[in-house]
Amino acid sequence: MEQDGEWEEEQLVLIELSGILNYDVLYNAETQHCRLMGIDTIEPVLQIGPYTFVGHYEDVIGTNVFFEEKEQDGSKTYSYKGCSAKTLKMNRAFLKKKEKEEKTPKEGLLHEGEDKQMDVEITEITQAVQTGDT
Repeated sequence: MEQDGEWEEEQLVLIELSGILNYDVLYNAETQHCRLMGIDTIEPVLQIGPYTFVGHYEDVIGTNVFFEEKEQDGSKTYSYKGCSAKTLKMNRAFLKKKEKEEKTPKEGLLHEGEDKQMDVEITEITQAVQTGDT
């Protein structure tokens, strides 16, 4: 898309999630409940509702192909949307408070208009959680 000399690039990404315990959260998630951070880094982070995932990209054997579903006159049609040679594989992670390092008084002060942020570490699950869907 081009507006006023600016380009916007759109890419399709197949994300494989592991460790979801409540699939209703995933199926009922809306845009405001989802955050994807660092998509162009080696370890992107995804939040969907109460779940946090950390992932990495893997090359696929073959190609991931994406289609867009459209409904016309009561029947569904599918049109080609794009393809990808990589999959973003993500595992469930948990947030825990970081061990506090000793700070100088200046580092601990908030300036007017600043938000207080909690320091957290992300701990990734190393084993997949079995959900009984095998």
